[in-house]
Amino acid sequence: MSNIPAGGLAVNYILTPIAVGECDVFFASSQADYDNSVTLPVKILDHPQTEADTVEFTGPSSGLVNVESTDFEVAGPNITFDGLIEVRASGGGLDPENPISPKDGKFNIKPTSTGEVKLTATYLPYKNVSVDSDDYSFTLSSSRSASFVVGELTYFVTAPGQASSFTLTGPTGGSLNADSGDFSVSLIGGTYVGKVSINVQGAGLNETKELDFTSAGGTSQMFSIRPTAVGTVTLTPGATPALGTAPAALNYTVRDDRATSYALTGPTGGSVNADSGEFKVALDGPYAGKVSIAVQGGGLNTTKELDFTLTGGTSKVFSIRPTAAGTVTLTATASPELSANPRPLTYTATAVAATSYVITGPSGGRAEMESAPFTVT
Repeated sequence: MSNIPAGGLAVNYILTPIAVGECDVFFASSQADYDNSVTLPVKILDHPQTEADTVEFTGPSSGLVNVESTDFEVAGPNITFDGLIEVRASGGGLDPENPISPKDGKFNIKPTSTGEVKLTATYLPYKNVSVDSDDYSFTLSSSRSASFVVGELTYFVTAPGQASSFTLTGPTGGSLNADSGDFSVSLIGGTYVGKVSINVQGAGLNETKELDFTSAGGTSQMFSIRPTAVGTVTLTPGATPALGTAPAALNYTVRDDRATSYALTGPTGGSVNADSGEFKVALDGPYAGKVSIAVQGGGLNTTKELDFTLTGGTSKVFSIRPTAAGTVTLTATASPELSANPRPLTYTATAVAATSYVITGPSGGRAEMESAPFTVT
């Protein structure tokens, strides 16, 4: 209780609520010639005291023209916002000078034109409450005096059949100096006339992938990248004209998993004048270069050359055909060099023993004259 002292004209009194709810502030006069009493109703609300308090402004990111949106909401733990929040919407045919007052923290909008709508939610301080009479005035005011923005949202308005947003998906990593797998840009909700640009930065890349969309040109497109250095590539999407909220950037990790060694395997022997089984050169990763196999012995003096590319596989096969009995030595070298060359292989070429024979020759001739040659095979 607070009294106006003798000779005084006013007194200040601080009201500190201890609970949320409604209460009456009662003023009474002890002077018989004054109005005896007055009651000032006050609604006590739990509300954020500073900008740092947890207040969330959430809602849909897109919708159709002339169709009411789903709920937007201003929410916080145990906080009542009715009468304390106003929302102003700009764009989509909405008037920013006509603020929206959420009910139970929720509200909807109904844009009348396509495009981008900006929504700004602002917390308002209590308004002063006053009661006046012929004899005195009574004013209740809040210590909260400044408003502040609690959140901003963007809502994209499209016509039926028109895409409202898009996605960017793709692989998360790959090899140095090798084409990535496919990245894909896909439209959501319909068609789109415009350009989606993907800014590609990192791991030796500084470029922009531009994908043109038309109303009849499909709803997805793909592209790939080819990093030239180890590291992380960041792919950041955008659209012109704007197409909803752009998806988050993707990261692509580039590994140096090129070959460091290789193996040479194959059969240990075979017959003279017959193709050997397959010899195989197998790398432990992608490789751009040449593996040469020197083939010596068994009537052979040649070199097998196998060309590799980073995207052409990591193994190749070949065979030999000795022309004489003996040992064939196969020695492999790589250019550019790998960490180590495999040990040479030896192949034993064996002459096959005959199990039968055939005599061929002329079927006739003249008496006392030498015949044409006969052959035993």
